Amino acid sequence: MQITTKVTWSSRAGPSCRETIVFRCHRLAIIKSQSLNVSGHARPLVSYSPERKRQNQELRRYLYKNLYYNPRVHQPNLQAVRLLEELFAHFLKHPDEMGSQAKKRLKHDGLHRAVCDYLAGMTDRYAMLEYQRSLKP
Repeated sequence: MQITTKVTWSSRAGPSCRETIVFRCHRLAIIKSQSLNVSGHARPLVSYSPERKRQNQELRRYLYKNLYYNPRVHQPNLQAVRLLEELFAHFLKHPDEMGSQAKKRLKHDGLHRAVCDYLAGMTDRYAMLEYQRSLKP
């Protein structure tokens, strides 16, 4: 069974920012079971309309070609990845140097998860400062 529902999103920026997004519910299993767990279904319960899906794929191709892998953007991203990898390895060896909240989570969440979450909570600026403090003599 397929249900089509139109949801209109509008921005305060004006009528030119209005867009209609069509969602297609392929099955009513989520409604019948009253479950929010949708991962076990063979087909997606919610998806873009065919036209929106095509537009999204076109945008993704453009962004990957012209932005994400552009050398001006990609090179700093690679440097950031290396910085995080080095911080991760450092805090695995020296968990006592993490913040107090992260240290409290060690016993419950384990070392790797606590370090990962500690890094994930850092701003770019703080990560760079921690790198300078921890890994640069």
